[in-house]
Amino acid sequence: MGQIRNGANGGFSGKAGSVIGSSWRSIDYIKGLSRRRVKPSAQSQLDQQSRFALIVSFLAPLKNLMERSYSSRDTSRATGYNLAVHENLNKAVTGISPDFSIDFSKLLISRGALQRPISPKMTSEKSGIIEVAWFPGSDDLTGSPDDVANIVLYNTTERVHLLSLGKATREEGKIEIPFPDEFSSDSIEGLMFFSSTDGKYSESAYLGKVTAF
Repeated sequence: MGQIRNGANGGFSGKAGSVIGSSWRSIDYIKGLSRRRVKPSAQSQLDQQSRFALIVSFLAPLKNLMERSYSSRDTSRATGYNLAVHENLNKAVTGISPDFSIDFSKLLISRGALQRPISPKMTSEKSGIIEVAWFPGSDDLTGSPDDVANIVLYNTTERVHLLSLGKATREEGKIEIPFPDEFSSDSIEGLMFFSSTDGKYSESAYLGKVTAF
């Protein structure tokens, strides 16, 4: 049996007849009980499920990071991670059913007003090392020399993330990131963004794709 909260005009929690009441982030929700599906899912629904599963497989390991890096967005009705999933599902998943793929150049793993990386790129010319470089200057209005670089590398062969968070500053202009021997000859995609000491973030930028040396 459902319980009424805050008097007759308040929301309720629990089950009442064919509806269920609940609350999330101080917002009251009422939804009907789910009904057993009789008709098979349309192809468009199956395609959307496949696209969703694909983007979640990449973003889920970064959930804790994106709860912070998407904090500049309106998170009153959705978490930063959920906002990131929705945005990247619409922008970064490409292809025709059933061959969907992620366009890493369109991925965003951070949002904010901080100055984004300028001319970022990555190379792999030393054994076991990926070097990421960027223009070290800042505009002093939305960026600072002591902003730190946050880099996400993704091994598309092994489907493994490699993170380097806060280990170099904007003014340093580059960083060398070691990778395990088993990454050698694998395809690596990269993204980076800056964060400030007072909790601000930049929009992420695409680093490109390299083959690990």
